[in-house]
Amino acid sequence: MSLMLLALALSQAAEADVAAAIAKTRSADRYAFKIETTLLSGSNASSTVAEGRYQKDQPTWMKSGETEVFRKGDSLVMLKKDVWRKVEDKDSARRGRGAFTVTGLRALQLPHEELAGILKRFSAIRKLDAKEGDQDVYMGELKEEAAKEILDANTESKADAAPTGTGRFWITPAGQIAMIEIIVRAKAKARANRDAGVSTWITLSEVGTAKLEVPEGAAKALEEK
Repeated sequence: MSLMLLALALSQAAEADVAAAIAKTRSADRYAFKIETTLLSGSNASSTVAEGRYQKDQPTWMKSGETEVFRKGDSLVMLKKDVWRKVEDKDSARRGRGAFTVTGLRALQLPHEELAGILKRFSAIRKLDAKEGDQDVYMGELKEEAAKEILDANTESKADAAPTGTGRFWITPAGQIAMIEIIVRAKAKARANRDAGVSTWITLSEVGTAKLEVPEGAAKALEEK
């Protein structure tokens, strides 16, 4: 077998491994998660973090900074002074240091949603030689249009050059996704412009076993018209 054919076969095998792990993870009816995003503009970087718990057919719990919410469909309730209330317009821009706004939490894609079709964004996937702990690590190059889409969705910076990006997938011995890392960078050519970038880490845990309890007050508030 030629080196080119061998590389193609290894890439196809690696992609099949990741696809199987994604399918298994997405089929889980519950999990805990953490989503971290860092935006880069020149030498300045800002990060936001959210954690949450998902269970099929139940409201999703999320917390970012001091903001704690339950989300069900288009309905969103937040905890204010120990009382669960429907989110109001004045709450939409509320955010703390390192936290998502309430509007950001409403729009945040859950990990199983983010995983849908993610492999289509990559031109090739390969398995790295070294494990991290007991997890296998796979790496891929983002297609140019996928890198641009991610950058445009997260920053208003106008780069001189086309953005480039990479992704890594950590897979547990049980064949589930443990973490995803996606990094996109765009290099500025002119001094007046700034390098731009976005990095995202999605961490999954308790896949298939996570417990989620919805307080009575939150459940009632979600049903309010």
